[in-house]
This record gives sequence, structure tokens and C-alpha cells, in this order.
Amino acid sequence: MEDKPSMKCIVSAVSGDVVMPLEDAVVMLEIYSRAERYEQHTNWATKEQSQHIWDSDNLMSVKSLPLSVYQCAKLAGKREEK
Repeated sequence: MEDKPSMKCIVSAVSGDVVMPLEDAVVMLEIYSRAERYEQHTNWATKEQSQHIWDSDNLMSVKSLPLSVYQCAKLAGKREEK
């Protein structure tokens, strides 16, 4: 029996770092380990468009955040633009 290809989606994430519990970060790492890179390219000289998909390592990284640093940063809240 042949497997049918599954539906694919393009996911666009916000730029920048986010904070989450370790368990969620592990789940995200597992998901990203199965993800591929995607790019839609327009050659403005010829007006031709192409789409590209390729395997890519290092789509996501995780680093630990000490609780004391988290708590101080949480108290500071969102930085205000001047």
C-alpha cells in the first residue's frame, strides 16, 4: 500500500526570540527537525517567479534562561521605544 503525500503548509513565524517552558521547547525542536526551508523568489529583471524547498539544519535553537533572569526581565516588561 502506497502512502499518500500529506498536505503541506507554509508557516511564517514572528521574528525574534520567545520564551516558553522547556517541555514546549523540546516539542518545537522535534517539529522543526522535520521542517524544510521554503523560499518564493521573484527575478525582477525577467518577472519570473520560482519556488524552492530544501532540507535545512539549524532552523531553531534553544538556550537556557535562569529563573532569576527570567523574573527580572518579566518585571521589566516590553521595552518602550523612544
